[in-house]
Amino acid sequence: MEPDPTSPATTRRVFLVAGGTAVSAVLVGTAPAGAAEGPAGGDGAALTTDQTAAVLAVARIGAVYPVPFPAYGEPGPAVRRATEPRLRAAAAKLDAARLTPVRTAAEDLVARGAHRKSGAALLADLGAAAADADRRKPLTALTALAVATVSRRFDPGSDEAADAWLGMLARLHRNGIRPTVQG
Repeated sequence: MEPDPTSPATTRRVFLVAGGTAVSAVLVGTAPAGAAEGPAGGDGAALTTDQTAAVLAVARIGAVYPVPFPAYGEPGPAVRRATEPRLRAAAAKLDAARLTPVRTAAEDLVARGAHRKSGAALLADLGAAAADADRRKPLTALTALAVATVSRRFDPGSDEAADAWLGMLARLHRNGIRPTVQG
């Protein structure tokens, strides 16, 4: 007999397991400061205004869900580091081949209006996208860039932390659990 995904015990268990997985991936996936050097001269400035908004929306929600993103020696909360200048700096480390799926995912989010959403609505959209095999790979590239935007310790070309976080959201989506955000 399958457990009821809407029961409080199942919801709590899925959240704790998924959240623990994401936090573990973030902590294990850290690299020494400065290790995220990529190809010089990436064209991160080529993101459109809406694409930038989509990446920053993911950076902001990832900075607070399921737990606040660690500071890793940087000033202020991670959500305040989800800025356009930091995004441009992180995107500049990407080559054109890596920036292409970022743009694809950003356009997908923009087409669905997700770049204008926040909180539970954005998490639900991201969970649905993460659970869709065709949308997952580009979304992973976008999320890796979002992670590198809020923490310089992460390489925008590495999928580890992004994959763990999106995996958690996909599991919640598949189990019919709508994430909630405090505040």
